[in-house]
Amino acid sequence: MGMRNDFSFILDDTLNLYEHQSSFSPNMPLRGLFYFSKQYEKYIANLKQVLYSSKLKMIPTPVYVVFYNGDTELEDEKILKLSDAYINKEFAGKDYIPSLEVKALLLNINYGRNAELMEQCKPLMDYSKFVSYVKMYKKEGLDTKSAVEKALNRAIRENLLDGYFERHRAEVIDMILSEYDEKATMQMFKEEGYEEGCETTQRKAIIGLLKSGVDVDIIAKSLDV
Repeated sequence: MGMRNDFSFILDDTLNLYEHQSSFSPNMPLRGLFYFSKQYEKYIANLKQVLYSSKLKMIPTPVYVVFYNGDTELEDEKILKLSDAYINKEFAGKDYIPSLEVKALLLNINYGRNAELMEQCKPLMDYSKFVSYVKMYKKEGLDTKSAVEKALNRAIRENLLDGYFERHRAEVIDMILSEYDEKATMQMFKEEGYEEGCETTQRKAIIGLLKSGVDVDIIAKSLDV
């Protein structure tokens, strides 16, 4: 939907990738792999370094952090590894050592989690509070827009983010509503994909039964048609 929820930069010889997720996905390391590959390719090209050189070419150390504040219950910290997705974890009867690994550090920033981190970073704490207010008012039965507006009023009264919410009220409302619209759209895609998958599986099963000579009436009765 054109929203940006990631940020990257090189600082002190470290290639940092920070990403925000409001829904949990175990595929973050794979996304990180694609991102880091592109960035390293650009880095080497900009320095006009030759990969076939006999001298070791030094590159920035990758750091990948995901800030998570979704509804799925997760621990304060979680390491997501690309190798968890590998199909073959053993090779020739011996422990398989992957030739490639990518790790993402997932930090749960829901209000009340990662207390030490929140104490060290007040803006993150304030943002976490604001999101918790939105969720609380939605649970109380308010629609999304009303919940966001009520949470904003409270955040302004409490001077969260040092007045940012008051200065950028309209932008914050648009951002939060767009985020909820995105979540609803993705859920719709998942449900449609599930239904299509069930229909495809059912069609294949029927075709298989017909090919095996099962009577049509029996198939229809089992499907309650």
